[in-house]
Amino acid sequence: MPPKRENSKAVAARERKAAQAAEKVAADARVREAQEAAEWKVGSKDNSKALEKDAKRRAQLDRRREREALEEKEANEVVKLKPIKNREPRLSRSSPPPAVVPVNPSKAILTGSESSASLAAGSGSAAGVDELPDTFAASGIDGALELLTLVDETRPAGGANHVLTLDRHPERRVAAAYRAFEERELPALRKEFPSLRRTQLLQRCREMFDKSPENPMNQASLAYNATPEEARQATEALRASKLEGYRH
Repeated sequence: MPPKRENSKAVAARERKAAQAAEKVAADARVREAQEAAEWKVGSKDNSKALEKDAKRRAQLDRRREREALEEKEANEVVKLKPIKNREPRLSRSSPPPAVVPVNPSKAILTGSESSASLAAGSGSAAGVDELPDTFAASGIDGALELLTLVDETRPAGGANHVLTLDRHPERRVAAAYRAFEERELPALRKEFPSLRRTQLLQRCREMFDKSPENPMNQASLAYNATPEEARQATEALRASKLEGYRH
């Protein structure tokens, strides 16, 4: 019996179906691989963004800590110059006015009660001469001690005398001084102007600080490259200015 011959068309149809099925399987595999690659790429990108953001945040924190540490160190090294207030000592009806005694400028004498002091600076000549010595008056213990320091001309200018300290870099203390000023004044401004927005309150606070004697830029300072002679002249000018505020 002769072998059965297969239908060539049926064989071709089966081969086409098998090829189509294989192509479909390969296409599905390619789609899955593309999806997985896209998912891995998105996850990696998100992770890198998070790491970059965290690194920037840590760098900012480190820079801020270094800046605050530097400002605190400079604030501890440089003593702020207090604004001079030219005011007469308060006297009660029961207490007599403070005595004014002429003294040698190198030997200042504290007189009166603990709450007031008066000094007289002159050439040390005997009483009865035509020229009268300069007299100064201070109120309070701090004022009296400062006046004694200013009148004592034997003390070297700019040495251990913090009263006459001149800052060569006042701009370095502006940020720390403003933070302290804002922390103290902003609550009072908020109570005084409750209808203002925060930005308006901060602007008003900054304007107050720009004119305040607490601003290091408004205090006596010295050029960073000043010579010793210029420093001595500036210190003497500061001494004279402060003494003028105590003149009686």
